[in-house]
Amino acid sequence: LAAWADRRPRALSGGMQQRVGLARALAVDAEILLMDEPFSALDPLIRRDMQAELVQLQRELKKTIIFITHDLNEALILGDHIAIMKAGRFVQVGTAQQIVGSPADDYVAAFTQDIDRARVFTGHSVVAEAHALDLATDTPASAMERMARLERDALHVLDSGRLVGMVTYRGLAERGAGNGGGLAEALIREVPAAPLDAHLYRLYGLCADGLPVALLDDDGRLAGIAEPQAVFAQIAVDAAAAPDDRAIPPAP
Repeated sequence: LAAWADRRPRALSGGMQQRVGLARALAVDAEILLMDEPFSALDPLIRRDMQAELVQLQRELKKTIIFITHDLNEALILGDHIAIMKAGRFVQVGTAQQIVGSPADDYVAAFTQDIDRARVFTGHSVVAEAHALDLATDTPASAMERMARLERDALHVLDSGRLVGMVTYRGLAERGAGNGGGLAEALIREVPAAPLDAHLYRLYGLCADGLPVALLDDDGRLAGIAEPQAVFAQIAVDAAAAPDDRAIPPAP
């Protein structure tokens, strides 16, 4: 806003005025900020910009913010914890994943039914143990034996603890596990990978080839995998939420 420092607030756009309002609230350095639908009057593009700006400010300043909104998507974007109210009482308090994944009652379930689950849940919700192979010690035969035991079609490969690729059962079988070649010869080096805390919509496209997605920690090390089936199941609406089959009249 430096270029408009000498302008009066009424001369600024709606988004700029909201930034001034945020600056005024933050200037007093209060421990807790109460924001009552601060972005409700903004158009969608400016509102999205302001949401991103508030998230960034919160990361930098680490202020506790109580943010009131009627927009559940906005609450899911901004809130570490969300409280849903009905008739002046809290009906559920929890994280976005808890509220969308395990609604406390029919009211909360109806409130969240149209939410894009792929933008709520992260890799943490579908992570499974990687059972990775070691490039230095594992052989094609031992890799195929482990895949058969685990009932998996592919396993990731580590070299000195770092992810270097993946081998598939089919790829090893086509090369012949007993022909003396090592894992390196069958290694697929370009593998789907994402941060462990990535939202599922980012994993969805990576699952297109049916291969497990490598989930990486903050140091880039393999923390686990996301099987495509687990990603799709988490994104889909729970079967338990569907109408009871017994309530459907029998076919004539």
